[in-house]
Amino acid sequence: PVLALGLTGVLALSAAAVDAAQGLPWPSPVVFGNWASARDYARVGTELGARLHGASVAGPGEIGTLAYFCECAIIDEFSDRGHAVELIRKRIELANPLMSLALRINYHWLDPSLAPRRADYRLQYGSGPATGPDSWPVRSAAKGDGHFTLTPGP
Repeated sequence: PVLALGLTGVLALSAAAVDAAQGLPWPSPVVFGNWASARDYARVGTELGARLHGASVAGPGEIGTLAYFCECAIIDEFSDRGHAVELIRKRIELANPLMSLALRINYHWLDPSLAPRRADYRLQYGSGPATGPDSWPVRSAAKGDGHFTLTPGP
């Protein structure tokens, strides 16, 4: 019991040290992999929406906060069924017979002829400082300095 209590104390002190090292409130979670901070995503999304004037953009991968603040069409396999059709078809082909049946039942009403929506622009992430027009600097605890760049076409 004494050893267990001692190990529990060491664990509690270690957790407190991790908490204190980041300061309060935490600038980001301890486990964090995003390319930008929430504040940077909000800023880029707002400026992107003003820049696009209703045009669509192929997303860089992480689109939640960007899409919320952009109020624009950010296209990826989660937001466009046309992009999802090919992924679903491949998954059904690779599945075992039982899973294949379950997937075919689940996607019975999905129109396989849906074509992916074509994006007017593409938003890409790059490491390092932003350079040039249509680039936004961002920073995250996981990636450090980076930037998003808007380019024409898909």
